[in-house]
Amino acid sequence: NSKGSALHSLGLCKPCAWFHRPADQSGGGSCRYGEECDFCHLCPEGEIKRRKREKQRMLKTQVSLSSLGETPATTKEEEEEEDHSVE
Repeated sequence: NSKGSALHSLGLCKPCAWFHRPADQSGGGSCRYGEECDFCHLCPEGEIKRRKREKQRMLKTQVSLSSLGETPATTKEEEEEEDHSVE
């Protein structure tokens, strides 16, 4: 684990780009900071690409909706929060 892994269980971590890379013979590759790394070592390989694709999808959806004059639909969690705040 690394220092950056502390927020992994909350989904608020930032994956380490170097952790899953194989170390080459000259000592390069893989994370050189180990436990002192500020990025998460618990995220699965490919998590950075997955998050980038998801972000692009979200941005594309927002642009599409804004061009139609609509706002993105609220998530189920947001709807539940609104229901609880009315009480």
